[in-house]
Amino acid sequence: EREEREEREEREERERGSDKKERGERERVRRKREREEKEREKRNKEKERRKKECEEKNSEERERASEEKERERERASEEKERELERGERERECERERVCERERECVRESV
Repeated sequence: EREEREEREEREERERGSDKKERGERERVRRKREREEKEREKRNKEKERRKKECEEKNSEERERASEEKERERERASEEKERELERGERERECERERVCERERECVRESV
């Protein structure tokens, strides 16, 4: 009976050690999973932050390009207006020269 009791105690001790080992292993695996999950969340947040930063930069760049395009349209419009005015002045000068020549001809014929 004493031998049986000692064997039983040894077996129980081994089982407790085995249970303790399994609990330790499960705890280690759980901590590892939590650590990996935190790392994944951290990477995802960083990725999201960079994505947002790029979107903001792209938006600002599009806005600047749009403003530049508008300024270019205005410059082209102003240039066209100046050319039209210059053409009108040149035609007016040409009409004046024609009139002057006609007056010269009339004076010479008189």
